[in-house]
Amino acid sequence: MGIKAPAASLMLASTFFLAGCGAATASTGSSPPNTASGPIKIGVVTSESGPLSDYGQQEIRGLKLGILYATKGTDKVDGRSIQLLIRDDGGSPSQGSTMMKDLILNDHVVMVQGPAYSAVAIPMEQVAGQYKVPLLIDPAADDDLTTTYLNPYVFRTAADTYMYAAAYADYLKSHGGASGQTFYQFAPNYSFGTSSVKDWATALTDAGAKNLGVLYAPETTTDFSSYIDKILALNPLPKELVVTWAGVGAVDLFKQMEQAGLYQKMKVIGAIGGYNGLKALGHAANGFIGVTDYYYSLANGTANSYLVKHYQAKYGEPPDLFSGTSFAAGQAMVQALSKAGSTKASALIRALSGMTIEAPKGTETIGQSSHQATQPMYVVKLVWNSSAGYAVPQDIMTVPNLAGQPGQ
Repeated sequence: MGIKAPAASLMLASTFFLAGCGAATASTGSSPPNTASGPIKIGVVTSESGPLSDYGQQEIRGLKLGILYATKGTDKVDGRSIQLLIRDDGGSPSQGSTMMKDLILNDHVVMVQGPAYSAVAIPMEQVAGQYKVPLLIDPAADDDLTTTYLNPYVFRTAADTYMYAAAYADYLKSHGGASGQTFYQFAPNYSFGTSSVKDWATALTDAGAKNLGVLYAPETTTDFSSYIDKILALNPLPKELVVTWAGVGAVDLFKQMEQAGLYQKMKVIGAIGGYNGLKALGHAANGFIGVTDYYYSLANGTANSYLVKHYQAKYGEPPDLFSGTSFAAGQAMVQALSKAGSTKASALIRALSGMTIEAPKGTETIGQSSHQATQPMYVVKLVWNSSAGYAVPQDIMTVPNLAGQPGQ
């Protein structure tokens, strides 16, 4: 999952109903309620094209299965069918906000889910507040989305950038701390990158490590040779390099680091992405230690068993990183509609606040005031598996019930 954009470094990269998107009107105010006897319309704004299209695909697939699971296979709540209206933001913040307005004003959706790209989520949050329509964010991961930009209509089932860093810090502290360690960071120069850099710097220094600085690159970078040269020229060399990257260039980055021999000179850590990304990285990912918020074989329980079984049957592969948290988004929306007994925004936000979900990763609670879902995070080591054809995450430590970045 860019930003602030979806989470994380090793991450790479239809429908119940799909309609053409008309231009949004200029009127203000909340959307009219859906007709009580008609379908319940829910908007989805995410990246079906652009640099984060893989994340958007994972999101949509998981969301549909989460709704199907939560409605016991009916796609209905109180006898009314759920109708998803999916829009492609193409990774454009202006396009995302325009499409959300159109969904509210012209299609009269009662909720909106998405996006993949955190930079798109920021203006979408403003639209949610302006028109008083709940927005359930997933997979966008920038922690500012549920702190700086939070309003009463914004909720999130995705993990935020803070959770990744906090989980790794807990791992370090339980293994003797990081006194005497040094670290340097490399990240994309936009809100997702800056948010992640801030969180990892705080977490690692709190664990006792010394911060040697950060190097940023444009989010569209695919040739990283000059940046890798700068890192290898550091004096002293850091003992750990924290890498944050998502979408375009992620595979290139890790392969180019391997070719430059960087892995032999420092330990590379960070957020670890999903199944598709790991396959693409191949041997370059072997030995990487970091944090992931979902991998299909690490989670357990009824919801995850359903997700894995039905995703594999429908798509011919296991569920990827953002399918797990978007599955939880589908569960949350169904549960909110059922509990509220209404499609009114005021009833839905009361139902979502403090809600507990039995999600694929286990029990998650959407904070009463933070509106961020607590969830477990997994500290893992990637180990090459020849039969799988990629480096498979092996659980080193599961950190339960992590909350998001404290409010600012």
